[in-house]
Amino acid sequence: MEAEFEQKMQELRQQHVVEKNKKAALDIELSKVRDELDNIEVGFPQECRDLKEQIEFAKQQTMEYERKTKDLQGELNELKAQRK
Repeated sequence: MEAEFEQKMQELRQQHVVEKNKKAALDIELSKVRDELDNIEVGFPQECRDLKEQIEFAKQQTMEYERKTKDLQGELNELKAQRK
């Protein structure tokens, strides 16, 4: 009976060590996930601002292109009118 008890205690100790190792690994993973979440919470607003700036720049470039195209079309029409 004493041997059975000792065997059971040994098995429980081993299981305890396995569970502690699992918990340690999960704690490390949790820490990594929390760090990543913190980085996202900090970085996301900046990324949004950067994207908005890029969109605004693209809009300005598009408006400038359209203006130049319109000006060139006007010049072309004037040249065509002068040729007639």
